[in-house]
Amino acid sequence: MNFLKITATLLIGISVKTAISQDVAVPFKKKSFVSKSTASWCTPCGDYAYVGDSIHHYYGDSIAYLNMHVASSTIGDPSSGDIHNVINPDSGVPSFNVNGEKCTSWPPTVDEILDNSRSFATTPIIANIAYASNISNGELTINISTKFFESDSGTFYVAAYPYEDDITYQQKFTEPSSGNSVYQTHTEDRICRGTILMPEYDNSIWGATIRQGQVQSGAINNVSFTRTIENNWIESNLGVIVVLWKEVDSVFEVLSAEDVQGVLGLESESDLFPKLKVYPNPVQNSLIIESSVMDEFQLKIFDLNGRLVLKTSTTHLVDVSNLMAGEYIIELSSKDRKQITQFIKK
Repeated sequence: MNFLKITATLLIGISVKTAISQDVAVPFKKKSFVSKSTASWCTPCGDYAYVGDSIHHYYGDSIAYLNMHVASSTIGDPSSGDIHNVINPDSGVPSFNVNGEKCTSWPPTVDEILDNSRSFATTPIIANIAYASNISNGELTINISTKFFESDSGTFYVAAYPYEDDITYQQKFTEPSSGNSVYQTHTEDRICRGTILMPEYDNSIWGATIRQGQVQSGAINNVSFTRTIENNWIESNLGVIVVLWKEVDSVFEVLSAEDVQGVLGLESESDLFPKLKVYPNPVQNSLIIESSVMDEFQLKIFDLNGRLVLKTSTTHLVDVSNLMAGEYIIELSSKDRKQITQFIKK
């Protein structure tokens, strides 16, 4: 099975094995985490399901998206509701949340979610999270690494949210002709499949506490989780989202999230593409990619709003003449390696 889409945040009955955790290379970047608090019995949740679908299917390169059904939903889990109650203490469902903060407009719009995610992308990169995972003999193992690029203070948690795609269930919608609320068969992706409850960390719904108080730039933490796959889960449809949470005075925010598997066993980002050079920088027309890694790789270029502006493969000379002047993020990935860096287009 292909587990490149697994992410990480919370999970039912997971044990923490810090003693055997392994390093995962953590690149200098960050990704937004957008969650929808929802329920099968909630008519507006069905009516505005297209908002979350649009975010997931069209903006997945810069946003990790998750449907979190509250416990009373037919496909819900208790911790999704508990997290909703902390983020939105005076709000019902549906609620779209960007990096731990509720979107305020009604009806919910794709534009507000994108605007909030773009604002997040322009703020400094404090820290990032990465993971590697596999399934063996019915056990899901997730190795998570975090790295701080700037000093910060607070209480910091890592969480792993397993999700399942292509789940069909009965969801309430507004029937167009009558205006009545009716149940309809609905298929949805990115449905959260449970929450990590860890005795070592007081069964916190926010996952494993990795740091408390002042954290210095360069700090690295590694945690490993395992989970038995439930009989009603379809392995080929499973994924994981990993999230790095920060809490100050009972207010939670996301520093970064990830839903694309990283590389296990590397000590630093520079090991991913040894002796990588991207030049000239700033660049006018052609960007030269130089690396001692000569196998096939894919190249993606994003603007600072997280939009994918260029995608190509297996080339060491990239034409960027059509890009607008400004700063860009470039991502190189081969079958088992990845690196993120930045360049300026003149």
